[in-house]
Amino acid sequence: MLALAERGSATELLLRGSGADVVAPSAVDAIAQVLRRRYGEYERGERAVRLATHERYSRRAQAQVLFEAVEAITGAAGRSPAPCAPAGSRR
Repeated sequence: MLALAERGSATELLLRGSGADVVAPSAVDAIAQVLRRRYGEYERGERAVRLATHERYSRRAQAQVLFEAVEAITGAAGRSPAPCAPAGSRR
């Protein structure tokens, strides 16, 4: 993945250490270098590792981040959810 983002931006912080190429949008020479390198890898049959294979980008990990953020906003951390009726039943 080639991401155009400034150092310290949310995008750069998210992708740091992931194997993605993060380059400043104004760094034209660096962008060209990444494209040449990645195309050379492609020609040799090398394929980049998918970001989805990293645990931190898994649905489970991202859901956990979301739930923790919702709990922090709502103050619901540690509370048990309200009981739900079984599917197909009426209360």
